[in-house]
Amino acid sequence: MQNGCIVVAGGQKVSFVGNPYFNDVWKSCDGAKTWQSLGNAPWTTRAGIAFTEFDGKMIVAGGCYGESGTSGQGRKFLNDVWASADGSQWELITANASWSARSGARLVVFGGKLFLVAGEVGFTPDTQDGDIWTSVDGKDWILLTPTPGWSKRSGHGVVVAGNELLVIAGWNNNKCLHDLWSSTDGRSWSLRSNSTWGCSSDSCGKFDFWSLVANRFAIRTRMQEPGLAERPGPACSWLAAR
Repeated sequence: MQNGCIVVAGGQKVSFVGNPYFNDVWKSCDGAKTWQSLGNAPWTTRAGIAFTEFDGKMIVAGGCYGESGTSGQGRKFLNDVWASADGSQWELITANASWSARSGARLVVFGGKLFLVAGEVGFTPDTQDGDIWTSVDGKDWILLTPTPGWSKRSGHGVVVAGNELLVIAGWNNNKCLHDLWSSTDGRSWSLRSNSTWGCSSDSCGKFDFWSLVANRFAIRTRMQEPGLAERPGPACSWLAAR
């Protein structure tokens, strides 16, 4: 969201012909009823983008790209950072951030700083990331912790709830996670629950979902059916104990 409008940037489709990755930017200011094209961004077409709003600008960081039909080891990864105030004009903040190139990282603003959390460069246990980096400007990054206490992961949720940063579930070692961790500084973490969504087994864990804070206490997640990005799956809400 920016200035009350929804912004969609980049992404990919399943295709074996042409470039399956996008760098187009779209905006809707009427609750997704109509969309305005903001054109193609100057950054490389990509998916797995880390995206947030910071200091009045939209921030795009990292992601992956490749040729038609590529996935897994066929992808190439990015660690650049871009900023835009309007979604049409973009400024390259850094072409090579201090954190390693990756896809699926989560980017949030917490305590007046950018926090980049975890991600992946593949779909095996040794290609998942679990580090946390911070920046006050998107250009210079500091490694806050290489090992936050929770397992390396991608497809996870990260939200700011009050004075806490929350990491929710995700994917690791061929398992769909169901844990929820909290931190007041991004460095030290406490396990709040290992049965998020009332789920306590890998069979009902979740990854690749959208998470947001609906109000002071409720956190909302929305799943999507694999390969059917235009058809959102069920939304789940639960109360985070304070």
